[in-house]
Amino acid sequence: MNTPTRVGLVLGAGGESGASFIRAALTEIESITGWRPSTAQTIIGTSIGALISARLGPADSTSTGLESADLESATDGLRHLAANIPGPSSRVTDLLTVPSRRLGGRVVALVVPSGRYVADYPIGEPPHHSGASVVSVARPLGSRRVTRLVDAKSPGQELYASAAVPGFSANVLLDGRRHIDGAVHSSTNADLISPDDHDLLVVIAPLVAISGASALARSHRALLMRELAPWRKAKKPTLVLAPSREQYRSRSSLEASAEAALGQLRRASPGVGS
Repeated sequence: MNTPTRVGLVLGAGGESGASFIRAALTEIESITGWRPSTAQTIIGTSIGALISARLGPADSTSTGLESADLESATDGLRHLAANIPGPSSRVTDLLTVPSRRLGGRVVALVVPSGRYVADYPIGEPPHHSGASVVSVARPLGSRRVTRLVDAKSPGQELYASAAVPGFSANVLLDGRRHIDGAVHSSTNADLISPDDHDLLVVIAPLVAISGASALARSHRALLMRELAPWRKAKKPTLVLAPSREQYRSRSSLEASAEAALGQLRRASPGVGS
């Protein structure tokens, strides 16, 4: 009996337009390949990605109605997409932005005051996916907190912390310490999924422009590329969905963000399942 493909899923930050990008991508991936995010072995959610991860439901093939053969067929479809969708690439000048991006995150954690908005919006309720973890950042030193939702004392507070935008949202207390948006550390935190115990990685990164764009977008891209270095070294497939430079600029439009994700997937989909 073949061992099931171990898939990791990363859902990045990006606000409301990012949510449209992520939801459209997940829906279209399932439509094209039959793969469902609830069958992933590990899920890492940051900010809006964390909120979406909490709504994916429990894991295992039984809960999704997929048999082993169907799962492998679906993951073969993911491999096809990974081979046919060009991911982001960084220039040397982009890589130089990584140290300043790290320093900027620490400065934000140290000096940006707490916002006034106290989160009370609806969130995904248990049961959560057993492999889903969410990321937030502790103040004032900017250390990263990674919490598996099924182990959390208060999953709701972990989710609110992961999406607590600095300067707008109130800090969220976790274990007596103030926490803010996990994107302060990284918009993706893809380094939390290792190729040592996974076979394929899916990254949906609304804040990472494939090329060009602003200095901040370039730093997001360069940081993601550094996070994915172990996957390149291991020569394991990664499917990275991110907007183009033009799509990144129009990301304030929810419809445009959704279409950006759909376009990439549909262009790469001929031949899937054939």
